[in-house]
Formats: sequence, structure tokens, C-alpha cells
Amino acid sequence: MTPKYEKVLALATHVIRLDTQLGHLRWKVTDLSRHSRTPRSRVYELLGRNKPEMLKTALQALLEELYGISAERLEYDKTNRFQGLVRSRQIVMQAPELLGFYFRHRGRRDEIGELIRKNEDRFLKHLATSRGIKDEATLIFVRTVIHGISLAPFLDEAQVSRIIKKLAEIE
Repeated sequence: MTPKYEKVLALATHVIRLDTQLGHLRWKVTDLSRHSRTPRSRVYELLGRNKPEMLKTALQALLEELYGISAERLEYDKTNRFQGLVRSRQIVMQAPELLGFYFRHRGRRDEIGELIRKNEDRFLKHLATSRGIKDEATLIFVRTVIHGISLAPFLDEAQVSRIIKKLAEIE
């Protein structure tokens, strides 16, 4: 993972945290800069020119990482099957506000809700093609287990490891 990509993900967690804590787009770029300890010029460079664009860029980066469909994760997952799930869990554990944001916005008929649903569809298609899963029930099962692993705070590392091994058996 490149330092730039890691910085975008770090900033993205701050964006979601601020948006959740202060209200939808009620935060300031100055707040983001201060909380992330990143110069405003760098924030603009990495996330965009205005708050709505920054929020969409941040959410896109986090969703792609969570679902393992970013270019960086796709490359990583080629040699580390299912190990990206551990990284997805880390994202959620570092930014638990992402869950509330996700559930609050997912069903909405706006740009953010559509962005979430579009990435869910990309994830499902990626699973079907990359894992060669043709049966819809198996596809939904694997997606549900992967979601559960990523989002369940009660799972410890040993349990996650056992589930990952079981997932590999399904294929």
C-alpha cells in the first residue's frame, strides 16, 4: 500500500468521524485538518475541492478498502487470499463511526446512498468473478460471511482466522 493511499484512508476515517459527530457536512475543512494533523492544502489535494466532494472521495476509499475492491487491495489479495479481511476489520475498528454512517445513509435516495449501493454491487460482481462462484445462494452466503467478519466487533483474531480457513474450503 502506498503512503498516499494510506494517507487518503486515514483522512477518510476523520471525514466520516466528523460527519457523524458534527452532522452531515456541518464540519469545516479546518476541523478535518486539525483532527488529522494534515495541512489543508494536502487535504484538498487528496480529497477534493469542497466538503461534498471530500465526503464522497473519503467514503469511496473506505468502501473500496472495506470490500477489497480498490486497486491496492485487489493486488494485495492476489497473493493473500482472504487476508484482506483482517485489513477491512482494522478499518472498521479504527473508525467505528463508519458503521453508523453506512446504516444511516445506505437506504437513502441520494448520492451517498447510491455510492454505497454501487460499491456493494461492485463487491458482489468481484466476488462472483474473482472466486468463480456461479451459484447465487453461495455468492450471497460468502458475501454475508465476509460482511460479518468485517463488521463484527466481538470476533477475536483466532476466530477470524478459523472463519477465513473455512471460507477458503467453500471455494
